[in-house]
Amino acid sequence: MHRVIVLLFLAGSLAASPSRAEEDADLERSKRYFEQGKRAIEDGRFAVAIAALEEAQRLAPRPSTTFGLATACRLQYAVDRDPEKLLRAVTLLRQVVREAPEDDERRGKAAVLLADLEPEVARIDEQRRREGKDALAQAQAAAPQTRTQLLVSSVVKGSVIAIDGGEARSAPLVVDVTPGPHLVHGEAKDHFSDEREGVAVEGRLVDIELSPRAKPGLIAFRVTPGASITVDDIRMGETPVTRGIPVAAGTHSVVLTLRGHGFHAAEIVVPPDHTVLVAATLPRTTQRLVSYWLGGGTVAVAAAGAATTWLAMAARWRAEDIEARHNAGLTSKEVVAHDDDVRQNDALLTASYVAWAGAAVLGIAAGITYFADIPAPQSERPALAPMLGKGVIGASISLELDLP
Repeated sequence: MHRVIVLLFLAGSLAASPSRAEEDADLERSKRYFEQGKRAIEDGRFAVAIAALEEAQRLAPRPSTTFGLATACRLQYAVDRDPEKLLRAVTLLRQVVREAPEDDERRGKAAVLLADLEPEVARIDEQRRREGKDALAQAQAAAPQTRTQLLVSSVVKGSVIAIDGGEARSAPLVVDVTPGPHLVHGEAKDHFSDEREGVAVEGRLVDIELSPRAKPGLIAFRVTPGASITVDDIRMGETPVTRGIPVAAGTHSVVLTLRGHGFHAAEIVVPPDHTVLVAATLPRTTQRLVSYWLGGGTVAVAAAGAATTWLAMAARWRAEDIEARHNAGLTSKEVVAHDDDVRQNDALLTASYVAWAGAAVLGIAAGITYFADIPAPQSERPALAPMLGKGVIGASISLELDLP
């Protein structure tokens, strides 16, 4: 007996699963149609909104869908003055008041709208009574007509849609079609066309969403030649660029760098099938100017070192010439001249050593400041600092590195 109960329970669960899955699928499709109807109302396409919300209501009735459909019918009545739209809206609003939870704000809004619409409904009802008709009773009894339709929308605003090679019309649109396959073609400015086949189901509304792909744009540059171009953290080459750099339409980050110059960074928006010009001036950095001054100082101090070295050698040659005549005997005047030349040689040699050492330090500093002048955020730049102390002259360089 227990085994039978278990088997029956399992069989019942399996039988219920497909129904539950179908309900979930209908709910998801209903939500999709609801969103399409909502967008159509925002775009002022009330007839399209009615078709989408009627399908959403058929798949999974909810107070939000009922209220949205009532709103679309009410707004369409304001456009075409079709009494059926107004009467349908009133019927739906009464359904919201009757079925929506008390804490649902749509219930209160529906009641307020009903109070505003009652005089107009009464006028239409009176006119119908004179004609032997009960307007509201007819509206409540009438069910939405089952029609075979396609609801075609596009993710790109301003798209135009043509079905089976017919006349192109603005999206979104709802068209009555025969059951079966239909060719749907969509176009939008600055976008590639999108074309796909949709299958219409008899008595149903089938939605088709087109996605025209945006045409690429170009980024052109008017910058100092030799500047490195980085787009979205990808190096794209150096200026000059003759035909521009093709990029996808949208927002892009552009960075221009040139050694010894400031960098230029910008966020730009590139429309589809358009060219955006990036013009920038990259001024020389203070560090680059300092490197030039240090290089000039290196040349000047090296020239002074060369001059003192030459003068020291000249003094040494004179002293050696006097010493060469020592065997022949030297006068007191020659002895004094010899001693002066020796002292002058020593002093000039010391000065030349200092000059050459200074030229070497200045040259190293000039090279570091020149080659380390890389355009980058301040925290990533090499830092150069002089080192001066008792018996010490030089420079230090520090650089932050990302080490594994």
